[in-house]
Amino acid sequence: YILQNLAAARSLAKSMDQMIGDWSMVRGNGQAICTLVLTNTDAGNDNFQVFLKGKCDPAVAAFNPTMWRLDHGQMILMSAKGETWQFEADDNAQWRRVPDSADPLIMLREQ
Repeated sequence: YILQNLAAARSLAKSMDQMIGDWSMVRGNGQAICTLVLTNTDAGNDNFQVFLKGKCDPAVAAFNPTMWRLDHGQMILMSAKGETWQFEADDNAQWRRVPDSADPLIMLREQ
């Protein structure tokens, strides 16, 4: 049992490490609308700090995420007001906002 928890913790740490860095938020048409920097800086309650970098689309700027976390396979962005945006991995390289919409938001790791 302890070994399972240890393995789960290691796998979570590994996925966390893979998430840290610069991400582009793009619309379904591929147009980049914002860059986010996911950090491993502790923000309390298993959350970590996130920063917007440069000029962002008004919808993202208004949401203004300040924290992020991985939760049951989803990546959650949270605003200071407590609002959340949820993203699910659709392959190893990109995360799509759920529920899906006609104008999807996708997060791609910057190269």
